[in-house]
Amino acid sequence: MAGDIPPFNKVDKVFKEDDIRNLLGLSGDDSCADYYCHYINCEWALIEAKGSKIGSAVYQLEETAKKLSENGYKINMAIIVTDKISRIESRRFEIRENYKLFDKKRRDYVRIKVKSAKGFKRVDVLLVRRMEFTKIEKKGWW
Repeated sequence: MAGDIPPFNKVDKVFKEDDIRNLLGLSGDDSCADYYCHYINCEWALIEAKGSKIGSAVYQLEETAKKLSENGYKINMAIIVTDKISRIESRRFEIRENYKLFDKKRRDYVRIKVKSAKGFKRVDVLLVRRMEFTKIEKKGWW
């Protein structure tokens, strides 16, 4: 678990996939992110850990964010954690400043739609490689 949540020592509450499913009444057939975490700076993050397959990770984040936000749960960050970006996926996606995921095909940042008290907002999807966790922590970025 700690290997999928950047940086783990700044998290004070973690809902794993089964916890999220129970919280929202989701079946095993419903798409669901791997983690929903509360960071000590009061940010709520939805996290999907993948080997690669960025497109499917974005879909799982979107589906889970929709269900969480419709039920009044906050989402401030959406994060994909991976080991690497495959050559095929690097033709479509790239990591830009502050780990924001950029879709070259659409020429725009990847964002998920989240319901908020003021209507809807878009939350940037971040893509972080596990090997960068230490670097992120040292910079104090999170």
